[in-house]
Amino acid sequence: DRILMAHRPHLVIDGAVLAAEAIGADEIVLYVGEEHEAALTAINRALVERTGEQRPPTRVVAAPIGYVAGFFALLLILGWHPHERQKHGVAAAQVVQTAPAAQN
Repeated sequence: DRILMAHRPHLVIDGAVLAAEAIGADEIVLYVGEEHEAALTAINRALVERTGEQRPPTRVVAAPIGYVAGFFALLLILGWHPHERQKHGVAAAQVVQTAPAAQN
């Protein structure tokens, strides 16, 4: 991810905008490890280049060193179990969309 952020930041932003539109998010938050200076610089520069673009407000947060998480880690933190989709027909996106922590 940090390689994409450093070398193709507009692709990362495009993906975040599409995902935000798909779930109706009010804000986009890009978490970038604070030790990944090239990625932070590139993402911030790309956002400045896109000033005036129609998209949800976007902010970059420098994650503390050692922070590791991903989509499925978030789902597990929110209490979703991998077998629930089959058992209850609950889509992972629904869990994230309705979780207060994920919306903030």
